[in-house]
Amino acid sequence: MDDVLYTSCRNKLDNSTFVLSVQERDYNVKNSQMLLAVAPAVGIVAFVLTLAISILIGIALYRRRLPSRKYLAVLSRMIIDVVTAAVIIILGLVAEIKSVYLAVTILCLFVCTFGVLQCGLSHILVIVIRQLSHERIALYNEFLIPRRIVYCMSFIWVGSILYAALYAPLFPALFNPLKADDVCGFDACQSPLLIILITMICFMFVSNILFYLNVLYRLVVGIKEEKSRNEMPLSKYKLKKFIAYGGHIALFSVTALPITIGMGFVYSTLEEISELVHPEEQCRVLQYMAAINRLQTICGGVILLWLVRMVFDPIIIFATEYRRIVPWANHTENVHQLDEVHSTFSSSQPCESLKWRRHCPIMEMERTISAWDMKN
Repeated sequence: MDDVLYTSCRNKLDNSTFVLSVQERDYNVKNSQMLLAVAPAVGIVAFVLTLAISILIGIALYRRRLPSRKYLAVLSRMIIDVVTAAVIIILGLVAEIKSVYLAVTILCLFVCTFGVLQCGLSHILVIVIRQLSHERIALYNEFLIPRRIVYCMSFIWVGSILYAALYAPLFPALFNPLKADDVCGFDACQSPLLIILITMICFMFVSNILFYLNVLYRLVVGIKEEKSRNEMPLSKYKLKKFIAYGGHIALFSVTALPITIGMGFVYSTLEEISELVHPEEQCRVLQYMAAINRLQTICGGVILLWLVRMVFDPIIIFATEYRRIVPWANHTENVHQLDEVHSTFSSSQPCESLKWRRHCPIMEMERTISAWDMKN
């Protein structure tokens, strides 16, 4: 409970309201104790799993057992999850009961801004890499070199950090709602920022699903074209790998949708708090404490939900790429090992523009086999 509001309103509260206010404060303490116990425990599990998978991916990339373009983006996402888990563990262990609310709100905004944006953009980058490897071979081999993938990931990191920094005024407003108007009032500051935040999460949710379904459809079409031309079924192998990556997209979507709904409740709760604390002489302490508890519960749920995503993300990688990321596993996929490292041309893919194309096998075939070759 806010000490200033409680002290100034103590003499204005009747006995029943005072008892209910104390119960709300006790609930806040129990809620804080639960978060201090659960969040660091789940964070330790997420930290160990993401760190282990990051090391295995790094070793596999060094030994050229994984396609470097795709898994540089995956490795970057894993490193961010390692850092996020470490921050949650440290804040959970260091924070006291009175400072839990501040820690929870900071972590919630960090997850909803930096975490969601970089994770969503990382998935989109992987999907685009798969689409180019299937349809634009020359562009894929000449433009999407590993160095440029690193540049793309650096851009995602910097852009996500700057995007999260835009929400800095919300931190003091959430920490001390009584003084929020001095820093970031609801109508002028909090409401626009939260609307942008909810819109961005929805955009990441929808764009990931649409991008994935589009590339999935193109791979299915590629399989049909390869069968009609009696060609090597490269698209079929790529489709199996892409369906496996769909687990990450599904996990992100299942996480992003509840977070979007939760931030909608955060918006309504902050609007309610703004009405309760102004004017301060109303002394609506019971309603204020109920709103604060609801806000802390929602923010804690967002953090735990993101931690669950961080736990299952490396598990999906391990389950789908076990033979290629574990050093001691028998490597039985030598035929497909260089699927994305050195792409093979499939004639079911259309010839690209002269700007990116050095040669087109179909056109070479047409130039080689002419009427003069069939003269005899």
